[in-house]
Amino acid sequence: MIHAATGWPTLDHRLRFEPTPCFSIISSGASPFQAPSSSSSSRGGGGGRNVGNNSSSGHGSATAPAGTQAGAAGLGQGCTGYDDEIGVICVDVVCPYTRALVMEGLKRRRGAWRVTKDTAEATLHWGDYEMIDWERVVSGELRASSYCVRKGLSRKAQLSRYCNKYASKRPGTPLETAMPRTLVIDTWEAFDDDMTFNLGGDIAAFGSDLGVRQSVSLETRLDWCLGDAQEWIERDGKEEADEEGGGGGGGGGGGGGGGEEDVHRTGTTEGDEGKVATRGRWILKPSTLNKGAGLALGEDFETLRRAIHDSPDIREWVLQEYVERPLLAEGRKFHLRAYALAVGCIQVYVYDTVLLLRAAKRYPAAGSGGGGDAFGDEDALAHITNTARQSEDAAFREEDYVWVLDDLIGELERQGRSPEDARAKVDGIMADMRSLTTELFRAFRGEFAVFSPLPGCFEHFGLDFLVDEDFHVWLLEANPGPDFKQTGSRLKPVIGGLIEGSMRLCLDDVARTGGDKSGGGPAGARSGFSLVLDEQWRGTSSAPSMKMV
Repeated sequence: MIHAATGWPTLDHRLRFEPTPCFSIISSGASPFQAPSSSSSSRGGGGGRNVGNNSSSGHGSATAPAGTQAGAAGLGQGCTGYDDEIGVICVDVVCPYTRALVMEGLKRRRGAWRVTKDTAEATLHWGDYEMIDWERVVSGELRASSYCVRKGLSRKAQLSRYCNKYASKRPGTPLETAMPRTLVIDTWEAFDDDMTFNLGGDIAAFGSDLGVRQSVSLETRLDWCLGDAQEWIERDGKEEADEEGGGGGGGGGGGGGGGEEDVHRTGTTEGDEGKVATRGRWILKPSTLNKGAGLALGEDFETLRRAIHDSPDIREWVLQEYVERPLLAEGRKFHLRAYALAVGCIQVYVYDTVLLLRAAKRYPAAGSGGGGDAFGDEDALAHITNTARQSEDAAFREEDYVWVLDDLIGELERQGRSPEDARAKVDGIMADMRSLTTELFRAFRGEFAVFSPLPGCFEHFGLDFLVDEDFHVWLLEANPGPDFKQTGSRLKPVIGGLIEGSMRLCLDDVARTGGDKSGGGPAGARSGFSLVLDEQWRGTSSAPSMKMV
């Protein structure tokens, strides 16, 4: 069904994921945003707001991005050039940490945006995904701080599948070598009571006239779904992986996760000295969980089998080769959290300040510990760098665990690199993350069933990257609607700068006639973001922006 006023599919139709190229909005009335007056060009002075740019700084050197505190240059006058109210915004953010920052930003826009608690009155809803009135968004009456469909990015299994699909069609894309080898394990069939299995010889398959149809236990059904995982792990062992195959034969040809054999063959596979892709351990991750929940690390199949059997409620997993030789900071593993802002259909920006999140315990030397066991308490604090898990450590201190990327410069200098080389390495990491972000979103172009950017909407994504000792950047996962409070209080100004920059791009500029699309131009300079993707995706009739018309 197509909405008469907007040309969009209705919500019920869209949720059946039958993509149609009709995302442009033809407004049945005037846009709820008024055009700015001619004096609007004088608003908003401040420049870019990077954090910790002093190459001699050690960790803890991060300072508030310029312009994130009340009274700082360029703020407190952000919307003074508007003669009329241009929008009504409903803030429906549950997290007090994030809500306070959003409200601070809106206080600086008094006169341009009026805050309401009545969602029916609002023209823009800045809220948690579950709080948004998607019927009004689809009808064109409401803008929102989220996209309705983005499970392709949020689910690890979908992320692997679509990045693999994109990389297979575009040789040379950075995504080819950006993700560890991944096998998707689907256990849904194990819980279908109507399924019967055909057990004979070494083959386990769904019903066939050749075998005896019989009911089997849940344990046996789960093992059937793990057939390919078992073959994959036991075949590879500690040797170099076979890049040509995928071992689809041993798991049967059924529709289960074991039979699907969705292997993302990326990453370094050479046997050169020091390469991180040395075959050894595997990490098992629930597809839909985050914050380091449900992870298992092991060298043998039995360890991972036990983890899946212990969590039968989780029906989809990804099994990935573990990056054994990560770059360390003070002897600890870390990952990088980069924030991307997707706007309309579609522009993508990367926030210039990247968080560096460290493990609580020192990373074990090669060949020590681990064995075939899943994470113990101590092992987890050495391998899992998610702040939500690190805060479980009794000795947790924000300044030890939460850095910014530029703090790595001082660490590299302490490891013996020159200031110039250390700066160049960090700049190279940042450039690679931006390039991967571009390709990541391009991988979902046209995949409206799993990622459907909408005009008039925007969303933050937390992108997690890992850097190995050869400074190769790996993409780990993408998190829509990230939990900003995990940043903590010390670096809260970093998130304040991100929210402020997002408002400058999505709230202030939406009313500017023509809209500034250049991340390197005035909007980008003021926002602290860098534009990495600016495309008009199929089905849109206007430039990608927050405008509905």
